[in-house]
Amino acid sequence: MVKKTVLHILNSGKYSGAENVVITIINATKDNINSVYISRKGSIAENLKENKIKNYLVDRLTVFALKR
Repeated sequence: MVKKTVLHILNSGKYSGAENVVITIINATKDNINSVYISRKGSIAENLKENKIKNYLVDRLTVFALKR
């Protein structure tokens, strides 16, 4: 069975409530779902690295950045 991939897009670069929820969801579903986290650059990078979450951090969250 092929795992589904879920793209989590947040417009904040800092660690806060919504980011905590997304990281919790990603950690809870690691066995069944491939997750990728996209957000602006910021302090969130530290939390993503600690949790070994695949991520793409961009300067500005735009349609062009998402297409890349």
